[in-house]
Amino acid sequence: MSGWDWFVHGANILYLISYLVKDLFLLRLVLMVAMIVFLPYYIWSQPEPMWPPLAWSGLFLTVNVYQLYVLFKERRPIYLSSEDDSI
Repeated sequence: MSGWDWFVHGANILYLISYLVKDLFLLRLVLMVAMIVFLPYYIWSQPEPMWPPLAWSGLFLTVNVYQLYVLFKERRPIYLSSEDDSI
């Protein structure tokens, strides 16, 4: 087993952990960390970087960052003005 295989095993363990999480925000966060752990394998395990998996990982990371932002905005508390609060 080469040194780069540890990144694959670590990322897949994180994928398994993410599927055990019930909270969607935390699930996306763990998935993003797993994708980031895979990146060194895609870049340095072969003589030339594996461009298709890198491109797909970049796309998935971008979508997850956006979705995390949307989830974060949805979870923020709503503050009402004193006029709206009295109704």
